[in-house]
Amino acid sequence: MSTFPIELLPTIKKAMETPFTSNGKTIGWHVCITTQAGYMGGGVNADRNNARKIAIAEILERKSVNDINHSPLRSEFKLDFSPSTCGFAAGFESRTTRLRSVSEAIERWAWSKWIDDGYFISEVSVSPNSLSDIAKLLLSEFDQVKFYLIHLNQSEILDFPKQFFFGAAIGFKNGGAFPGSRISGMASDIWEHALVEAWRHQIIFNDKKNKQDLEAPYDRIIEFGNDGAQATAQIDSADLSTWPKPVLLMEKRLNDFLKDPNRFEIWRCLAKDYIGWELGAKNRFVY
Repeated sequence: MSTFPIELLPTIKKAMETPFTSNGKTIGWHVCITTQAGYMGGGVNADRNNARKIAIAEILERKSVNDINHSPLRSEFKLDFSPSTCGFAAGFESRTTRLRSVSEAIERWAWSKWIDDGYFISEVSVSPNSLSDIAKLLLSEFDQVKFYLIHLNQSEILDFPKQFFFGAAIGFKNGGAFPGSRISGMASDIWEHALVEAWRHQIIFNDKKNKQDLEAPYDRIIEFGNDGAQATAQIDSADLSTWPKPVLLMEKRLNDFLKDPNRFEIWRCLAKDYIGWELGAKNRFVY
């Protein structure tokens, strides 16, 4: 773990590393890390160290969002307008972290366009043989998985593919619906990440389903975990065919505001013309 910010290591309260196994062979790792301050990050990857890096990056993102929210930079990063982690990304290299931030912004925009505005996305057939070993394993965690894919275009965002894909995997288990999604320039690059998200939503549901007075997004996870038919109805009602192009509202790099900008990368991007996932009732199928 020597590539991680060394000052973070003493603050770790708990770290769990669980292997994914198939036919007696380790095919990947699930890493979950909790800090003394209560920040939690998770990572899944075929490579153990990459799973660790993903978990650490998630902690750095959440801690940085909290720090920004309690600083004069709050309005610069539009946390007064969109008070969530939407559009934030943390990482160890500027270009790839920015790309993940842009992708996150467009992903939230696409969910809102699909469910709130009713733009249609086709259900597609995905062969298990085309999936990674981890994706195949997570596929088996559900009674059924439906895959949705749309080919989108953009013309205004620099250093981002002009054509790209938004894909969602909706896992169904015991009548509940558990979604995951991803933006990528390649359709084949979507499904492992989407299935990991769906699986994580199922884990959260099982952990919190008997708890009361949950806040967003947990109340929404419980709502659709108990009643997946609502999700299907909202997906089926989308019928508009000509998707708009995403346009960014903001794009900022935290490091540009720091005296010591060389620790790790934090970016935030937000799209225009969408409703944030943190808004609306718990029966709004937007994540």
